[in-house]
Amino acid sequence: MVNTHFQLPYLNTDQCMLRPEQKKLGSYGLIFERPYFYLCDELLICYPSQLIGNNRRNGIITTVPYRLREAKKNNVTIQCEQRRKGFCNEEKNKHLCKIGQPGSTIWHGIMIRTENKNQTPNNSPVFVTTILLSITKQKYEINETLKFYIKFGRMQDTFTRVILDNDTLKSKQVFLGNDNNLLKEYLSKVDKGAYLHKYAGLWALGLDLLPTPAERHLHLFVHGGCACSINFKTPTIPESLKPEVTPRLETGYKVCSAKYTDNTIYELGNLKDEEKIIKISIWASNNGSSGAIAFFNSADIFLEINFRGREIIFYSYMHEKIPKPISKFIDSNLFDYGASIDLTIRISNYYVWILFESNVFVKFIKKLWPEDWWNRKFLNESELKMSIGGDFILAAPLFIKVIDEQNLDYYNEMFDVIQMPYSQKIRETTSDETFFRFHLKINNKATKFSIKLFNGLEENPYIGTTVYSFEVSDNLINVAIKTGDVSNKYVLVLCLFPYSNSEC
Repeated sequence: MVNTHFQLPYLNTDQCMLRPEQKKLGSYGLIFERPYFYLCDELLICYPSQLIGNNRRNGIITTVPYRLREAKKNNVTIQCEQRRKGFCNEEKNKHLCKIGQPGSTIWHGIMIRTENKNQTPNNSPVFVTTILLSITKQKYEINETLKFYIKFGRMQDTFTRVILDNDTLKSKQVFLGNDNNLLKEYLSKVDKGAYLHKYAGLWALGLDLLPTPAERHLHLFVHGGCACSINFKTPTIPESLKPEVTPRLETGYKVCSAKYTDNTIYELGNLKDEEKIIKISIWASNNGSSGAIAFFNSADIFLEINFRGREIIFYSYMHEKIPKPISKFIDSNLFDYGASIDLTIRISNYYVWILFESNVFVKFIKKLWPEDWWNRKFLNESELKMSIGGDFILAAPLFIKVIDEQNLDYYNEMFDVIQMPYSQKIRETTSDETFFRFHLKINNKATKFSIKLFNGLEENPYIGTTVYSFEVSDNLINVAIKTGDVSNKYVLVLCLFPYSNSEC
């Protein structure tokens, strides 16, 4: 069951007065954290407004100068009112909508979204988080921040500030937008009868949201969109006063179970002689059954990946001898948990490698090689495209990047590329014949390389009796093959130059 209602114990004196045995004052606030590279279509948090004129829940009416006018409702207020009516129409919530209860008065809200302002896939995305409120027409923007707090006052005052947690502002409390000027102007005129609604902004959110002393509970109604990755945490106060979620419902505030993409086509560009990284982040539906991602050029599909329950199925059309399909089984049904799956695809004229990462299975790498891959004719000069369809949606912007010398080592490590020199012990075999297959991509600056089978190794893994050697030298012109006595215990050593150990 989806729970959108959070009921939290609250005392309005907690920010300025210690409770018995309490050693440190706390502050109420909301924590928002977004996974790297993910977006949020919508996160809506509604609450019973304290400063609206018709709020008579506890027999207390806010005096006129401090009321927020019931003028034309903005989109946030309209959505929260729709949520309130839907909440009260459910039979199990009727007792919470009687006079004096949180559903009996107008709801205001906070709406948060994270978008990519740079829509060009080949350029780095620019993530901007937007905050919209019922109490103001202002729009607040936060750039490139994965974690932020909305803090409802402190011991000195009850003004709402934002704490940004990013590379440039680490845990610094700030007023966003024009709030600093609005607050200064309001404070300079409040003794003369200034009306709060004329100066309201994010700074006044705590005044409208936090309950009166008589209420003792803060009610939040949280609704996450289908493609919102932001994790919301309830107000933070010291450990001894940690608020509890109402026990009557399970936690989890996503109200969307149906996610579907109708075979959307994405342009990936021309491969040429480049090596590209393509990153896709998908979010599976809670009640879906399957989905597919296909890669194709102007001629035909060369790779299709199907997701069905606990099975990831690969249909590779790059090589006639590769069996179709190839299945990878995982521990959990992807569509039972609304899994998030990150695919990082490394694609070149030689191969297609895919790194799979998820919140429901252990990451793994699938490496696929086309027929005669060494000729470097795979996808040569092709315009590449990708289609996505099925019971999931994109949870992050499509990312396309050309691998260059600056990031080559980073992606080599990501895809478990073996660095030279390399030594590997080989298990004993009773077979008359043993086959070894190597996929080697020679460095552009290479002058020589060798593959050797050693026997009788001691401490140094590169020194022993040579059983077999394949050596290419003189700027890759000359080839020499040497054989010796074969033993059933040997070590395989690969060396590529010039970035190799001289002992090879």
